[in-house]
Amino acid sequence: MSDFSITKAAFSGWGLAARRPALTALLGAFGIVAGLVLAVITVQIAGPQLMQMQASQEAMRAAQQAGNTDPAAMQAQGQAMQQNLGPILQFYIVALLFALVQSAVNAGAVNRAVLRPKTSRFPFIGLTGDEFRLMVVAIVLGVMFLIPSIVLSVITLIVGIGVAGGPAALRGGGAGTMQLVLGGGGILIAVLAFLVGARFALAMAQTVAERGVRIFGSWELTKGRYWKVVAALLLSLISLIPAACIAGLILFGVARGTGVELKSLMQPDYSDMAAIMTPLSIARYVVGGLMGALATIVTSSAAAYIYNAVSGGAVAGAVDDDDDEDWDD
Repeated sequence: MSDFSITKAAFSGWGLAARRPALTALLGAFGIVAGLVLAVITVQIAGPQLMQMQASQEAMRAAQQAGNTDPAAMQAQGQAMQQNLGPILQFYIVALLFALVQSAVNAGAVNRAVLRPKTSRFPFIGLTGDEFRLMVVAIVLGVMFLIPSIVLSVITLIVGIGVAGGPAALRGGGAGTMQLVLGGGGILIAVLAFLVGARFALAMAQTVAERGVRIFGSWELTKGRYWKVVAALLLSLISLIPAACIAGLILFGVARGTGVELKSLMQPDYSDMAAIMTPLSIARYVVGGLMGALATIVTSSAAAYIYNAVSGGAVAGAVDDDDDEDWDD
């Protein structure tokens, strides 16, 4: 049974980023442009509505915390939120399609760079059959994970209401208990999703390597080495923490330097075009695009490395950490 090194798999993406700086730069630039374009689309489709809904949610939350549960006021806030649902729903559909294409292009480029470095044209970025097959894989896996996540979220909500003492208790001290239950439930769902997702972690790499949609083949490939796959993927994510901290410090510095409230980092303003062109917004696009590219390179490269190792090096010419010649341009 073919095996692999956990550390080599986890850090293979960093080797790819260092040895293919042009690929890293191009994916980063692609991420920056994609972020800017999506921001413009957001403003055009549902920017004001998103801001109104955010304001309504904050008003409802403040009223609940203050014990002001006037039914008429709450109903008015609810109606205002419902009026904005149409444009917001359109935005989310466009954003999902946008993310689907962007993630497929990124994953396709990284997997080709690892699995077909000599037969694929540098810099590996494009919209080819690989990308369309990767979109199919992403959609199927997304639906497979979405349905159980919704069910578990509803169960968590019901449990939270019960533990808090019922709906009436949420107006008082039960709200804090409810938040703790929802937070714990969210963490549990995320952990379960990661552990189950590890079984399908090689689907993208196998799809690119075999030039056909492969979803459940990953389950078979991870048998007998599941916990090693989990360890390699987890280590690859942990290796991104220093970069994420640096990115956060950069955004924090820009926010402080421009006198913008720190909450703007978590709640971007999409009310108009001027709002998305502030120094903080531009910094967010740049940092977000570069971090997104780096995260894709590190995680996708780890999965591709594992796939090639457990499939017995079935991909001719695939990158091997022990063979630096495969990295030459």
